[in-house]
Amino acid sequence: MSVFKPRLKPNPIAILGVILISWIVIVPIVNGIQLPLEKEARSIVSYTNIKNLSPYTDYLKFFLLLLFPPLVAAIGLTLKRDVWQSIFRVLLTLFTRKKWVFSLTIVLAIFWTIYVSFIVVADWGIPDWNSAVIDPFHEGEYLGLLPNFTQLDRPFLRTFFIHGFGLDALPSLVADRLASQNNTIALTRFFYCVENALACAAYFWLLWEIVSSVKLKAYKIQVFSIVLIIFCVLENFLYKTYGGRDLVFMMQLALVVRYFRVAIPPAIYSFKQTIFLSVLVGASLPLSFLHTYDRAAYFVPVYLVASALTFCFGKRNMRVWIGGSGLGIFLVLLLEIATLGIEQVLEVFAQVTYWSKYGKYIAFLPLTDIQLNYFSFLDWFGILVLSATIVYLVWDYSIYHPKRDFFTQHYLTLILLIASLTYMRILLDRSPGRGPFAAMVTAFLLVYLMLKSYQTYFEASIIQSTIAPTAKLFFVLFLIAAIAAEPGFNIFSYGGRVQEFYQSLGKPDSELVVPHYLEAWNTLQPEIDRQSCFYTLTSEGLWYYLFDKPSCSKINYLYYVRPPETQEAVIREIDERQPNIILFSNSMWSNAIDGVPILDSASRVYQYFLQQYQPYRIISDHWFWQRRSKKIAFDSVSSNTLGSADTLCYTPPDCRLTAQLEELEIDMGDTASLNGWTTLSPQGSPFDAVYLSYGQENQLVSAARINPDLRWTLTIPTMSLPEGDNIFRVWSYDRTQDKLVQIGSDLPVEMDD
Repeated sequence: MSVFKPRLKPNPIAILGVILISWIVIVPIVNGIQLPLEKEARSIVSYTNIKNLSPYTDYLKFFLLLLFPPLVAAIGLTLKRDVWQSIFRVLLTLFTRKKWVFSLTIVLAIFWTIYVSFIVVADWGIPDWNSAVIDPFHEGEYLGLLPNFTQLDRPFLRTFFIHGFGLDALPSLVADRLASQNNTIALTRFFYCVENALACAAYFWLLWEIVSSVKLKAYKIQVFSIVLIIFCVLENFLYKTYGGRDLVFMMQLALVVRYFRVAIPPAIYSFKQTIFLSVLVGASLPLSFLHTYDRAAYFVPVYLVASALTFCFGKRNMRVWIGGSGLGIFLVLLLEIATLGIEQVLEVFAQVTYWSKYGKYIAFLPLTDIQLNYFSFLDWFGILVLSATIVYLVWDYSIYHPKRDFFTQHYLTLILLIASLTYMRILLDRSPGRGPFAAMVTAFLLVYLMLKSYQTYFEASIIQSTIAPTAKLFFVLFLIAAIAAEPGFNIFSYGGRVQEFYQSLGKPDSELVVPHYLEAWNTLQPEIDRQSCFYTLTSEGLWYYLFDKPSCSKINYLYYVRPPETQEAVIREIDERQPNIILFSNSMWSNAIDGVPILDSASRVYQYFLQQYQPYRIISDHWFWQRRSKKIAFDSVSSNTLGSADTLCYTPPDCRLTAQLEELEIDMGDTASLNGWTTLSPQGSPFDAVYLSYGQENQLVSAARINPDLRWTLTIPTMSLPEGDNIFRVWSYDRTQDKLVQIGSDLPVEMDD
């Protein structure tokens, strides 16, 4: 061990070391500083007033970060030489021993797992542990299917999974079994995040298998520790974890990498281990389709490529892999059929087919323009790495003779490359903001390539030289400082947030439902209890959980009902079960995702409800409708005294008076609305609704509520109406008379493609 020798002149490494050590101590304190707003400034209404936060908070943080390291240096320079020697020896002892480094790595990995899985929960649709459900679309995805599995026989036949059983239904099922204080929502959140934590463990396992596959001459534990810490530091910068959706997929990748690690020379071949691993890989294939559809589909090409690669390593490896994995597939499929029945198993694969065929069209958003800035870099970083990898492989392939040697040398690169390419679908199908998520598997490929590059080009020269203990210490301190700078590792707030998370687990559902949803739930619960099922056009799974009713259609989210044949199937199911009360609309954003309103994306289903149901009650912005007992009646005698459709508006704002237009010219696909006013009904109250019809046959295509000022706005379904010339008619509806009365005269319209 080298002896510390103080130098007369400032040393750059010593200066950086002082700053890093100082910041490791001070950053958690700085992150937690919040100076209260001064009394004399509280009359100024601003963000500082709302948050009771003084703007001098940032000044204090700045000067602490700026001046604390010089203060430490000044104090350190006053210490005697033997004191510095003692401190330095202790630090070197701690940070250059394998056990200490590994223990520190494990602690940081646990902190990171808790942070990304249970603390930063906004990525999982949870605003905060003590917050009510403000996103009933995303949280409803894993709450709304619970009634299906507690009330229906053979629930897989009547349930449409968005992600898969393991993600959409399993957390709420486990929570429902364990809930003892009517706290199913809180426990469902918890078990959903438990899957996130297990996925983090799978990330670490895959990292371990990759590090072990490279077979560096350095201590494997130390290399793994460095790789893991860098992986945690760069997460949320170059790539982001996808939580529980990745759980089975990452385990499958780890199993494949481990199989090749123990089956390929110079590893000591173990027949028992290789056959066991191949059976596990095969068993994971049908099992993964029960957990998450898309990730299961991603693994199929990986499995096929791995199977092809086994042919390059001799007949024994090929037979073990094909035979073992085939046995695993057969046994698990047999178990699934015996447990669920052949019809339910086939339904799972039918849904995978549906998503493969239509998923890209339902949720597609285009890739943003490639630019040389940080935000664009997050999108093309993964593409850059993958393209560079393919260029390298093509180049290297050209110089290999025989070609078989190329595959035996690059088998792991090829496996991780195929996994990365399939995983990039996340970016391609719904691009904005998805770049870091799509780069997750690419990060593992990059880790492997960097380790192989180190082994090929640097390991020999580095081993021949001696790395100074000070350099080792500096590197470890740098990694610790990088992690300590992350707000999630604030040791003062960390404990409080973990305690907040623990206390929230006992919160009853009534405290986790926002007031206007709670009011609607309590008001209509007695009536909906008499129904066998419920349906909402708002694509909010929370309602099925609150009313404890399965969906009247297999597909409980109307947002995903796009193909015409699927819409017809939903109509048949609704018509067969005939729920008395349904939720027609509210102000939730899921009524028009990506700017496409439900009356356009699922026009057939929407128009079915216009024909078969009528306005019933408005409870805190939620518009409930009731099934009709007779066919809707039209009073076609137009009346200008009941109101008028006076304005046609486009988005962006461009409104035109209809009286000045010979006909309404609307381009198909535009966002357009018809606006107007109406009088009071004969009973002296506002009409219950206004309707829009299209054509001489009065095809109802839109409906809207009337505002307190008696004005209304009808959204025009510009993407689902046929091209050509026709007419619009606007109708007022009075529930007591149960008929539609035309407002104003016919409105000629031309729909242009």
